[in-house]
Amino acid sequence: MPQITASLIDRLTDKEPESEMEPVPLRTIDTEDFKKSVCRDLEWLLNTRASDPASLSDKRELTVTDYGVPDFGDYFITGKDDQQRLEKNLERAISAFEPRLQGIKVGIGPVDRDREDIPYEKSLRVIVEVVINGLIIAETDREPVAFSTVLEPKSGIGKLRESRPE
Repeated sequence: MPQITASLIDRLTDKEPESEMEPVPLRTIDTEDFKKSVCRDLEWLLNTRASDPASLSDKRELTVTDYGVPDFGDYFITGKDDQQRLEKNLERAISAFEPRLQGIKVGIGPVDRDREDIPYEKSLRVIVEVVINGLIIAETDREPVAFSTVLEPKSGIGKLRESRPE
């Protein structure tokens, strides 16, 4: 399995903080750990609210101060127009802040409440699934990848998980 240079956050994170021995610094990771790293960082991005949500719809290039996504409460999530607007804003944020993904396509749609693989609060009236498809770029390798999660309008994005690419 090819080894990939670990991201800065992965190299700086102490995976065993209770241990008295300092571990050898992590320099490379395998493909699966690389995907987990991208998934974790995407989850952080999707759970961070942009300080200026209007910046996502601007034409200017996003900067570090624009990090995050708009508050989902600003959208009528079951309306097609707002779903498309949110998809575009999420695609723009992911493109700007997750360079390890390219060709990003976000899809938002209703969740079949009978699905057992998606946890959600049963009392919610509105629940949608967010699916992110793209190519994961690991040095010279490119591989289709998808991540999905449930969007709860009150609390936002839940746990992101890898899913089957479309």
